[in-house]
Amino acid sequence: MEFYPKYATDFESQTLAQDKDGNFLLSASYRDKTKGSCRSIVVKINSSGEQIAEQTFEDIKINGLLLLNNGNMLMYGTHYQVYSKMLIISKGSFVIVNSNFEKIASDEMGIFDLPDYNLPSLVATAQPTSSEFNTGIQLSDGRIVLAGRVFMPDKTSPDEILLSPRYNQPYVLFMNKMEPLERNKNK
Repeated sequence: MEFYPKYATDFESQTLAQDKDGNFLLSASYRDKTKGSCRSIVVKINSSGEQIAEQTFEDIKINGLLLLNNGNMLMYGTHYQVYSKMLIISKGSFVIVNSNFEKIASDEMGIFDLPDYNLPSLVATAQPTSSEFNTGIQLSDGRIVLAGRVFMPDKTSPDEILLSPRYNQPYVLFMNKMEPLERNKNK
């Protein structure tokens, strides 16, 4: 069996998962590098190789799909934003949908999340961090963990941060099992 999706070939990333009914979910993500916009297309394919559904999600470049214990799907990646005329940043983001691709919840990292919350306010507004989620799992106790990277200053003390070089640092987010979007903000 072979399947050839009919979406545009200029995609940046693809990911594959299987839902609770045995259908395959294939995502392709796109980004306009000059305008900062991004979108992802998710195609549902049955076990015979026939496309049975398709949905476009704006403002997220999906890097991974994760089937949750309750049958919903977590899509994670990043949201590109034009921060100023010369700066496009990304913020780690995720969307939870049901089996019909109806959005249940969505969120993205922001200035009230670490590490941005601990940065001096001038740096957080003039030179914000960029982040992205690249992998995720659901733990046996139901909590969701996403991991990726945050592009941030190496030195964060107020007297060193403005001239500090920026590097990718590991980024791990633990979410509460009772409420997927609850996380330890500002801690």
